Parts: sequence; C-alpha cells; structure tokens
Amino acid sequence: MASIGLFLLTARLLIESGGTASVAQLLSHMSLYAASSLTVLIGGFGAYATGSGVTSNALFMAGATAAGDAFQARNLFAALQHSGAGHVAMASLPIIAILLASLPS
Repeated sequence: MASIGLFLLTARLLIESGGTASVAQLLSHMSLYAASSLTVLIGGFGAYATGSGVTSNALFMAGATAAGDAFQARNLFAALQHSGAGHVAMASLPIIAILLASLPS
C-alpha cells in the first residue's frame, strides 16, 4: 500500500509540474494511430518499470486521458493505457517467479 501511495504522489507531482500536459501536447500533434500506439507503449513501459499495472495506471493514466481529450477519445486512450499496463505486468509474472525461486531462503 505504501508503494502505491508513493506512486500516486509521484503522479500528482507529474501533473503539478506540467509533465502530464507536455506528454498530452506531444501526443496531440500526432495522428490518432501513432498517439494510440504510443499510449499503449507508455502504459507497458510503466508496468515494466514498476512491476505492476496498478502503479503504471497511477503514474500514466492522467496523461493518457489528457491525450485522449485532444482526439475526443478520452475513454479509448484510458483503456489503451490500462491494457498496455496490464498485458506487460502479466507478461512479467514468470520472470518474477524465477527471481523469487532463485533467491536464497
């Protein structure tokens, strides 16, 4: 719970510092297909970096929905980010299991 809280705090800092608006502005200058593909990759990167889809959502969901506003597809971009995060987080489970099995008791 503490780590999720810290990621929520980090997400709030991203919003307040303008990082989320910068990402949304960058994506809004792209085509719909390029922006949606990059949104999936950002969600996947967040899950890969944090090891969890929940923390990736905490960090990048606000940016995804802000980018979706430019295309009048807010729900689509939120779903794309969430899907990218969830798929990469599930794909990392075997690696996590191997790491846990190899740790000394």
